[in-house]
Amino acid sequence: MGESIDSMSNSEKDRSPSFRSRAAGPADGALQREARTTLQSALEALPAKDQALLRMHFVQGLRMDEIASRYGVQPPAATKWKSAALARLKVILAARGVESLADILPRGGFHG
Repeated sequence: MGESIDSMSNSEKDRSPSFRSRAAGPADGALQREARTTLQSALEALPAKDQALLRMHFVQGLRMDEIASRYGVQPPAATKWKSAALARLKVILAARGVESLADILPRGGFHG
């Protein structure tokens, strides 16, 4: 996965067409903060096991086989667990008026 937008230097952000198009002005910054708050709140509503798996995969960048090893399961089982956790997250977000994860995630997911 790529690096997060937060860890990009200003010159990298200036060269990134996707960053320029998504962060055009102050209103966009407010929308991004609101999206982060919405996503964080939805993640906190998930069971702890789902939160841990999603953070390991999307934030820490662990591969599914690494996560499976930590939990003593086969990679396909961990992948099914991730899919179920994402489905639960989507239900929570839908109840809060978010139609798609793409509406609130930076392009490319958590890591931009």
